[in-house]
Amino acid sequence: MLAKHLTSERIGFDALNVTFSTISLVNILVMICSIFYFVRVGVFDIYLFGIGLAGSFFDTLGIVCITRAFSCGPAGLISAIATSTNLFLTIVEAIKHQRSLSKMETVGLLLGIYGALVLVIPNFFEKYCFCLCVKKR
Repeated sequence: MLAKHLTSERIGFDALNVTFSTISLVNILVMICSIFYFVRVGVFDIYLFGIGLAGSFFDTLGIVCITRAFSCGPAGLISAIATSTNLFLTIVEAIKHQRSLSKMETVGLLLGIYGALVLVIPNFFEKYCFCLCVKKR
């Protein structure tokens, strides 16, 4: 929502500039903290550094794409897609550990899917599911 506000006509920031500025600031702070950590511990693995670098590249690319989508498109749809990744992560972790979801995880998964669908198609839920939280006033 902050990206939608900052890139509005009244404020006028470019979504890519805002995103890259915030990511750069955070990465500089992380780099400073990691330098202090590695000076004290003294263990540095180039393989783990490469994995972290690749992960950070893909994370930055994803954040830039989502911020660009927020600034150009409907916030509800993009927010639903972005938050659905946590739901899929629950399923992937259950498959990876070869176990079924617990009752609490199943309830959370169903509520998460329901919430994402309410954000994407609110008119359907207002009309057919009697969801009062999306009624227009």
